Amino acid sequence: MGKSWRKRFILTLRNRYKDAKDKLFEQAMDAEKECATEILLEAKGFADVVVSISGESVDVMVGMGELSDAQRAQIEDIVARKTGVKPENIIISPIVEN
Repeated sequence: MGKSWRKRFILTLRNRYKDAKDKLFEQAMDAEKECATEILLEAKGFADVVVSISGESVDVMVGMGELSDAQRAQIEDIVARKTGVKPENIIISPIVEN
């Protein structure tokens, strides 16, 4: 009886470790995608960009008062390519400093 309990305990620990490792890897990949997307958007002339990936959606904050339809389309294209998120799940928010 003691051995089967130990085996179950060890398997549980291994599964928890693997789950934690997978979650950390996913977070690191998201952070890398966020950074690469911010750099590319800023290289294209968009100022003060912050990108946040949350599951299957992306929030993009851009330090510009207003964005034209063409600018929004360009941002959506870049974000979709860099993150793999569908354009309908990309939320773009212009930020105006007071």
